[in-house]
Amino acid sequence: MSESNHPDVKSYLNIYQFLQDSYQYLKKSGDFSYEIWAQKLGVASKSYLRFAVLGQRKISDVLAQRLCEFFQLSETDREYFLLLVLYTQTKQEAQRNLYGRKLTQLLRRSLEVEDVAPPDELLANPLSVVVRNLLSFSDIPGTAEALAQVLGVSSKEIQDLLESLELAELVVRTEGRWQAVHDVVRVKDRSQSLALQRYHKASLERAIQAQQLPPEQRHYRALSVALSETEYLEYLQDLNEFATAVFSKFNTGAMEGRRLYQLNFNAFPWTEPVVLKL
Repeated sequence: MSESNHPDVKSYLNIYQFLQDSYQYLKKSGDFSYEIWAQKLGVASKSYLRFAVLGQRKISDVLAQRLCEFFQLSETDREYFLLLVLYTQTKQEAQRNLYGRKLTQLLRRSLEVEDVAPPDELLANPLSVVVRNLLSFSDIPGTAEALAQVLGVSSKEIQDLLESLELAELVVRTEGRWQAVHDVVRVKDRSQSLALQRYHKASLERAIQAQQLPPEQRHYRALSVALSETEYLEYLQDLNEFATAVFSKFNTGAMEGRRLYQLNFNAFPWTEPVVLKL
């Protein structure tokens, strides 16, 4: 069984949710039930299969392999599926962290992320990043005029940015149309870079301005949590995994009917480490 619009396993971080969505998809596509599914999988009990899909019974190694064959998963998707079974079902935090890191590695491998080091003047300007990202979508008209209309800025400003991005080898012009050189890029770690600090400052200022937008177009959420140094590093790892999963899930390569959203993640301490004196 293989359909192009079937739920993509790499868009999930919970195996039960993937299986439940897959079941609903198959049920809508034709005559399908847990009894039919159990027969196709060679599972004796439809009740066991249903409970396994709902997360009320453990997915055995045999069932996991049979599900991979049923979905006709590629080698990479099969590896992700089997890891996701382990990640979802394990009760041990250390094992879950290990499986989570492996899932993230698979997602990054499938994304083909290119590490780049743009000049400081480009990095410090969030608009240049947005223009490059827009040009990575297949259905965006690659002209300065079209980009200016989408972003609500002048064509000259966009044209100047495009020429700077071209010099940095981040975009290329072919037959009068601009496109990104790489679909997905990641700025090389430059945490002490003043340009990168300026980028984040400008991005946060834009987020403040976005408070004027209708509530259905923007969202803010804050959380205070006490973390040790080790827990903080673990949080950063979890955040990287979450960001990769979100991008993989929603990255369709097309902009039709979509807005380009900026998701900012910030973490900073309110206090120094607390040492309680007895």
